[in-house]
Amino acid sequence: MRKQTLSNGKKLSKSELKVVHGGLGTYPCATSSGYCKFIGPGCREEKCQLPIPIESVDPDGPAILPDPGSLPL
Repeated sequence: MRKQTLSNGKKLSKSELKVVHGGLGTYPCATSSGYCKFIGPGCREEKCQLPIPIESVDPDGPAILPDPGSLPL
């Protein structure tokens, strides 16, 4: 089989690169060991992004506490 040379595409602009990267931030927040130094929308790594809440919590609503007998000692 012969090697095929692919034609190089055009150089992408910054806004086009953000579309390719999924719109994540530009600041590297993870260390070389894999831990996140910062967590927020400006982080480049997806694991350092803020989690999406499953359901909203009413701050004035009732506080649901676990049964005292179900807690481990």
